[in-house]
Amino acid sequence: MKFTKRLLPLLLALTLLTGCGKKADDTPSEQTPSPEAPQTAAPIVTPEPTVAPEELNQSVLVSYAEESKDYRAEGSNDLLLCFRCRTPVVELPGLEKQAGSINNTLASMNERFRKGAEGSEGDGLQYLLSTAASDYGTRAAEGILENFTPYAYERDASVVRGDGTVLSILFSNYVNSGGAHGGTSWSAVSFDPETGNELKLVDLTDDPEGLRSICVAEIRTQCDQMKDLLFDDYPSHVEELFTDGLWYLNDSGMVFIANEYHLAPYAAGTLSFTVKYRAIKGVLHERYLLPSRSDVQGGIEAYRGSECSFSGEPELRIQTDEVGEEILLRSFNSVYNVRLFSVSYSEESGSFYQLSELAYLSSLRNGEYITLQSSIPDVIPNVQLSWRLPDGSTQKYLISQSGEDGSILLIEPNTVSRIQPGEVSEDAFYWDLDDDGNSECVSLNLDGVWKLSIDFSPEKTIATRFSGAKPKLFVADVDEDDCFELFLEGDNTLCCFRYTGELSPVSFILKGEPITELNATVLDTLDGLHLSCNIPLMGSKLPAQAVLRDGIAGSLALAYDSEWDFFTHGTLTLNREITCVSENGENAKMPYGAVITPVSMSDSTLRFTGENGFQATAELNQFT
Repeated sequence: MKFTKRLLPLLLALTLLTGCGKKADDTPSEQTPSPEAPQTAAPIVTPEPTVAPEELNQSVLVSYAEESKDYRAEGSNDLLLCFRCRTPVVELPGLEKQAGSINNTLASMNERFRKGAEGSEGDGLQYLLSTAASDYGTRAAEGILENFTPYAYERDASVVRGDGTVLSILFSNYVNSGGAHGGTSWSAVSFDPETGNELKLVDLTDDPEGLRSICVAEIRTQCDQMKDLLFDDYPSHVEELFTDGLWYLNDSGMVFIANEYHLAPYAAGTLSFTVKYRAIKGVLHERYLLPSRSDVQGGIEAYRGSECSFSGEPELRIQTDEVGEEILLRSFNSVYNVRLFSVSYSEESGSFYQLSELAYLSSLRNGEYITLQSSIPDVIPNVQLSWRLPDGSTQKYLISQSGEDGSILLIEPNTVSRIQPGEVSEDAFYWDLDDDGNSECVSLNLDGVWKLSIDFSPEKTIATRFSGAKPKLFVADVDEDDCFELFLEGDNTLCCFRYTGELSPVSFILKGEPITELNATVLDTLDGLHLSCNIPLMGSKLPAQAVLRDGIAGSLALAYDSEWDFFTHGTLTLNREITCVSENGENAKMPYGAVITPVSMSDSTLRFTGENGFQATAELNQFT
């Protein structure tokens, strides 16, 4: 999916953390700090395993130092250029020398960003400032200063994985040089905290060719599934992504970045492609797989610093402004991937979006705490706290305070919005469904049957099967790919669509067969779409409540911790070679990366159709 591009910043932003040239909608979000290309669902598998032999005790703490400056025209207060550069500052308790080495590398990288590429006269702060001054002077002489747009040169960063074996940091570099629009390029760097050394591709494996082969094949498969968005010659450029500076590790796998114009036009945005750990297990050094984690669920509680104190020193101190009050955030049991973000609110979408990462902590153990010095409003929160639980789910909360007694509150953001448009266009609502920065007009209209319309264009209209009472409409990005799903509920039937330029149905899997309607009832919730079902899903013998959980991309989770895939295409992509029996009884093999379409499923086998109409049956245990 694309890197998250939220709507234009509106009400509230932390002045210290907001650049004047780059829009906040270019800031990546937390769970998927990078986009991933649209994917078909993986084979029916259990959640990504944690495979390291034991839990890591090494803590990784990251805060940020920011340098910003507004450059103005000589003899005038007119803004020429906005410069902003945020540098991660790493702490590794007990490994101070290694932390120093990492910080020196990060500081050098940001200095290179400031100066531009060595020997280049076409980038860098001074070059851009000189160009802005010349552009401004020319327009001033011609009397057309109203057409001058201030330039921008900005660099931001966020942690995408941080633990005792891997620290991966993602950078966004935004440049606006007076053209029709600015451009953002992405890069990444990874370190080994035990040594303080930067990790290169050759450090990840004893079989570099094997790693390259698997990764390139997976990237090519994902590209093929979205080839209509790409340049015609994209196949000849896929291998170029297997390059240092264009990869990082996160909690899902190894991610490769395709910047604007690399594989696709500007309109497609920056793309990235995730190769799951299970696909490269065996070639990637085992120590770089995910560490195991405590299975005891924990959480974080917030307190006003003036009203209580805790023993010991905080793990980290974060300050967003000088006049803010001190907030204490203390863990009970263990939580992981603790993050603080500055956020703003969009009236247009009615939701919060992230601006910049303020801090990252690999974990907080029972009783450990951090301090945050910030002004906490009681109307619209401006800071978000998140953490990951041992089961892989992510908890997100806005830090606010009670308007009644001033107590500090952790409030769930409104990740699912329930909307019930009326029968006519004046009850339509506006929402950026496809993350292109423009809001679509969504409406339900009665024309014999109920029709779901986008922008009132006939080619963007789907007639539903609902002919009775008006269906209820729910909008949510349940799989976190930056494109919202639209759920229509009526007459005990639930339909799901997604909009990527046109409306298309989203398929669920019921006993191995794709379906676009599900006998379910949507329950009100803020953390995902809960479906109350009275039928077994995907062969499960547990007719129970199902949850489209926020934070677990592409999964339909049943009660009792049974997890199954749902997807937007009716196909599965194999993450390993499987053996099967063809329709005529002959043994055969389906290679890694092959695309199959499920037909039916029993308790032990999956019947499917492969490419070129090949039909076969395979044992289900090969997909787990």
